[in-house]
Amino acid sequence: MILQKLRTQKGFSLLELLLVVAVGAILILAGLAIYRNISQNAEVNESLRLLNVLKQETQRIFQGENTYTGLDNTVLTSTQSVPAQYTTGPGVIRTPFNTDVVVVVNGTNADEFDITFEEVPDEICAKLGVEYSTDDSDFVNLAIGVTDIEDPNVATVVAECSDGVDITWTFD
Repeated sequence: MILQKLRTQKGFSLLELLLVVAVGAILILAGLAIYRNISQNAEVNESLRLLNVLKQETQRIFQGENTYTGLDNTVLTSTQSVPAQYTTGPGVIRTPFNTDVVVVVNGTNADEFDITFEEVPDEICAKLGVEYSTDDSDFVNLAIGVTDIEDPNVATVVAECSDGVDITWTFD
């Protein structure tokens, strides 16, 4: 009679429970990886939009001028050329990943200007670095950290990217 009760009891064995927990853990880890990738892509897309806005607005403000003399973050924020979600005060522009942006006249050529995203995360660096190339008539140069990259391609950009590096685009 006792043997018959043991055979008719319902429930899960320890092995079955461990299997369910393991499968659940794998699904959660996969979901987190997908979520991280989606959120990084969103930051990259927002960063690219900000970069394009800064480039176009800088060119618009200085349209008809021979140089970009006097260009700095304050000029862009005071003319309300930067979307409000990226400014935290006069002259302060922030990236979607919450680091500083600096827009200034190029130090060696007043006919050009630089847009620098400071402290770019490694996983975003490579995706941002290949945005502009020599095919863009306004693009002059890309610098990642202290290295100038003449023709940005994935291999050269990835080789220079590291966590917290600055990326500077030069335009004319």
